[in-house]
Amino acid sequence: MGSIKNLLITGSNGFVGQSFLNYLEKLEEKELPKKIFLVNRNESKPLSNKITSRTEIISLTEDLTKEWKFSTESSHILNLAGNGSRNAYTVEAAQDFIKICENLETWALSYKPKVIVHASSGACFYGDSSNKDFINKSNLILSRIKGEKILARLSLAVGTRVVAARLFTFIGPNMLNKLHYAATTFIRGSIQNNLINVTGNPDTIRSYMHESAMSHWLANCLLNEKIEGIISVGSSNPVTIRELAEFISSKTNAKIIFENTNIEPSVYLPNNESNYKTLGLSEGPNWQDSIKECINIYSKRGVHFG
Repeated sequence: MGSIKNLLITGSNGFVGQSFLNYLEKLEEKELPKKIFLVNRNESKPLSNKITSRTEIISLTEDLTKEWKFSTESSHILNLAGNGSRNAYTVEAAQDFIKICENLETWALSYKPKVIVHASSGACFYGDSSNKDFINKSNLILSRIKGEKILARLSLAVGTRVVAARLFTFIGPNMLNKLHYAATTFIRGSIQNNLINVTGNPDTIRSYMHESAMSHWLANCLLNEKIEGIISVGSSNPVTIRELAEFISSKTNAKIIFENTNIEPSVYLPNNESNYKTLGLSEGPNWQDSIKECINIYSKRGVHFG
């Protein structure tokens, strides 16, 4: 990262952005970008002096769905802006996401950044419109696919290397703020109520890459000139929701209730064999150790957390 002169991060207040900034905090000073711009809809979250004392941080408050009028000479862009809340599947959120991508394209045509790493969604792999997961998430999926296509045009227009990082499912301290994901819900329920309530099919398959590994992958997407186009970021090790619930129960002694096993199970899993070779990276800590870390963190924060 030390070779990056100016890094612009949009949406740094979100889970991925906070995880990436935590990753940067652990780097040596010589490994940090020379200057980092943080652009958010609201005021940027405070940073520790581990990073602010070792590189220049400039925070900008901008509505990225409107014309980008800010001027920064940024060689590298990490575009994380988007709605990661429960409202992410709405038509309005999809329209906002597309507008952000269009505004980034227009901005990049003027400023000609060397690299753009753009956060897309692993859900884009659903190609069958009859698939229930596709139907439930169609607004998000179609907007992400369109966003990928919008930004890919910059490769021909100005020679920018564009990477669409399709993000899957992650776990780690920052993930504890995401209240609508299974792992977080199970951890909170087990500690607060001594109960893990499984509302979906326990045979549903997910995977859990640690947020530090995710951030390392994104950093390599920014730096590795061999990486271009679409790349999946996430663990390829499958974990059923039953396995996840039973593991958390084994550590917390929480009771498990399976509400509805008749819901069709789904599989949300990247195929990353080629990525390992390209990036020269591993998947990081195993999911069990990552879950134990989060249980320990949450148990110390108590029931008032969040």
